[in-house]
Amino acid sequence: MTILRSKLDAARTLAAQQQKTKQGAAQTQTAAAAAQAQQVEQKQLAAAAQKQELELEQAVAAAAKQQQEQRAAATRAAAVKTATHIENRKAQMVHMVPAKYPLRAARRGEQGWVDVEFTVNPDGSVSNVHVTDSKPRYVFDRAAIDAVSRWRFKPALINGRPAAVVLKRQIEFKLSSNG
Repeated sequence: MTILRSKLDAARTLAAQQQKTKQGAAQTQTAAAAAQAQQVEQKQLAAAAQKQELELEQAVAAAAKQQQEQRAAATRAAAVKTATHIENRKAQMVHMVPAKYPLRAARRGEQGWVDVEFTVNPDGSVSNVHVTDSKPRYVFDRAAIDAVSRWRFKPALINGRPAAVVLKRQIEFKLSSNG
């Protein structure tokens, strides 16, 4: 019976060792599976971090591009503003018709002046000619209006475009001394 008992003890010991070995193998498998799961999780986290970093780089690049476009637009706007600002000028006379001395005033030996105000139109023609002051009154007015009405101008430019402007001039009427 001792033999039997010893064989039984040996069999129990062997079974216990096999069970421990199986448990150890199962624990090793569980640990390996856990380690593998942890590696997969780390790879997923690394991929997510890389994706986030790429998105951040793209956002920074887009913001830089937008800022560059805004600067370019501002530069173009400033250039247009400067270009149109430069193209301002006053009306310039290109054809002046002298006033005819009224025969009646010449016979009387009268001299004087006439202040006229008129509009230079965008096409360079003259309109709305009227006397604002004169000396002597009414003597030279008609002659001054007739002459100014036939003047021609290079039109005034405002922001690069022809524009109507109002001008004032004084026309003098003097007799020449060499008779």
